[in-house]
Amino acid sequence: METALNILLAVLILGGSALLTQWFTHFMYIRCPSCGILNARRRTHCRGCSSRLREEPPGRGGQAGKDAEDSSSQPGARRQRDVMG
Repeated sequence: METALNILLAVLILGGSALLTQWFTHFMYIRCPSCGILNARRRTHCRGCSSRLREEPPGRGGQAGKDAEDSSSQPGARRQRDVMG
């Protein structure tokens, strides 16, 4: 009887921990639709494949800011710009 209760307690603790971790992950991270890597919710581009994770909220920056953001989202774009001048 005591062994069964210990097993039940272990299952409840491990199951509760798994549910809590899943809940935390759901609210703190966003999955990239292209490659599936988890990214922090504050990111706008995937850290693995650099694809856009979500649309920008309206009112943030203008077209010039968007063009600069698009060019800097390419891997190595900033490094290349710094080297070239």
